[in-house]
Amino acid sequence: MKYFCLAILLLASCVNNNREISNEKSNELAYYLITNESLIDEIVKFSEEFEISSKAANRIICIRLEHIKDTVKYQLNYSRSAFGVASAPATVFSQVNGLTIAVTFGMPYERNDFKLPDSIAWLYIKDIFKNEYEYYLKYNDYPPPPTGSGITWILHYKHGTLIKKEEKIW
Repeated sequence: MKYFCLAILLLASCVNNNREISNEKSNELAYYLITNESLIDEIVKFSEEFEISSKAANRIICIRLEHIKDTVKYQLNYSRSAFGVASAPATVFSQVNGLTIAVTFGMPYERNDFKLPDSIAWLYIKDIFKNEYEYYLKYNDYPPPPTGSGITWILHYKHGTLIKKEEKIW
């Protein structure tokens, strides 16, 4: 009987520990891994050139990925509004050096068949766009986006190697 009670206590302890681990993991955000070191280097260069850091407010690097035959085209720019990130089709999030990166896949905006729910997108970007998040909570809508120009780096990769780099002002 003594061993039976001890076994029950041990089993209950294990179940409780598993619940704590499970709850801990459910609070973590899932980030996609970028495995191409050259692309990571270009993202770091882009963030340094345009002074985008994990402490910078109202700016997030956005990458639009598009496959064209045997080439992958990455368009790196930065968004200054949460709406620009949340409204992009098929968005996933990654991190480079602690910096959150929004990645979308070559789908035209008018064909937004896949969209991350706003409530999930805000989990990733609410610390970057704090004022917009407060506005969203108050009005259940996005504030008008800022206007202005920006720069896009267009990176062409073939078999994982950077073969062409362009810069475009928008």
